[in-house]
Amino acid sequence: MTISAMDHLQAHPVYSEECPAIIMSMYSSALGMEGIYTTDWKNGCTDRHGGTSAAAPLAAGVFALVLEARPDLSWRDAQRLAIENAILVNPSDSDWQTNPAGRPYNHKYGYGTFDTFKIVNAAKTFEKVNPQIQYAHNSEDFKDEIPQDQNGLVKTFNITRNEIEGFKRLEHVTVTVDIEHQRRGDVGIYLTSPKGFTSRLIEGRRNDEAHTGFPGWTMMSVAHWDDDPVGVWTMRVTDKVHLEKKGYLKKWTLTLYGESVKSVEPTPSTTVEPTAEAIQTTTGELPAIATTPPDSKLSNSTLSGVEPGHYSTSPVIILPIFITILFAFGLYYAYKNNFFRKKRNFDPEAFQKLNDFDDSDFDALALDDLQAPREHEVLFEAE
Repeated sequence: MTISAMDHLQAHPVYSEECPAIIMSMYSSALGMEGIYTTDWKNGCTDRHGGTSAAAPLAAGVFALVLEARPDLSWRDAQRLAIENAILVNPSDSDWQTNPAGRPYNHKYGYGTFDTFKIVNAAKTFEKVNPQIQYAHNSEDFKDEIPQDQNGLVKTFNITRNEIEGFKRLEHVTVTVDIEHQRRGDVGIYLTSPKGFTSRLIEGRRNDEAHTGFPGWTMMSVAHWDDDPVGVWTMRVTDKVHLEKKGYLKKWTLTLYGESVKSVEPTPSTTVEPTAEAIQTTTGELPAIATTPPDSKLSNSTLSGVEPGHYSTSPVIILPIFITILFAFGLYYAYKNNFFRKKRNFDPEAFQKLNDFDDSDFDALALDDLQAPREHEVLFEAE
């Protein structure tokens, strides 16, 4: 989960970059201002902890409480919980827009920040999401020069309802591009959904002088959460800073990730085995179990559902394991109680000395022990 930072006034600090992959924001420092109070390895405590190095751990603490209430939740459950229970921050910021699903989104703050009490309570009754499903649309290879004007280079993919028949709700969207460019920082990449909501994937980086371009780079957006994916998706690539530096788009891939319509819940003693026809992969990177509808024609695209593994809990397997553990415990207990050790010879003289030892002798030993310096006490005082 991508977490951005904000200061104690909910302003956006300069070190926290804008990005459509941001889900939530959390409190941290601002330049020239106090940061987060915490322990310090050198001076005990500090009020100078900051950056996203402070914001992300605070968010992790919130989810520690969420998982304490619901340890069965997955990472996708956690993301949906965060988005559905987000609190709006800095509402006067000009970047706030409402996506087609009715959710406010900001490239600086994501969907807002946390109300810990609210999200923990919501977690207690949260219904876990269905398995993940994905759809990928790959372009053919080409080499189009990026125009150096306001419009840039525009490419589109039209997604039909049949192609994403298994989708229930959209979650993540990624764009993978292969771009050649003489100055990478000049490139801007924008993705617009069928309903007209735009993610600013790359807006250019003025100090990026790299001439390597974007060879197979993947960028993610969560700004289209719960948007309707059916229709024309539009990617626009711009290049309008240094006109003497040229660039070319060679290929691009649009991948949609979401929640599947159907939740597969096999019986506890059953292991689900995919058929040979169902084993496919989308891009060669993420193995998946395909659920391609028989009536859809996907020449350059693949629909797949990714489901968690299932493990057998049959008593036939569990009982031998349980017996083995009990046997091991018995061996250990026998060893600790000297059942397998040689018996020592009884020494009557030593036994008599032990019986002659009275309380005054024990008191003297205790006093000597208190007066003797202990290593850990000396070390503690030295610190």
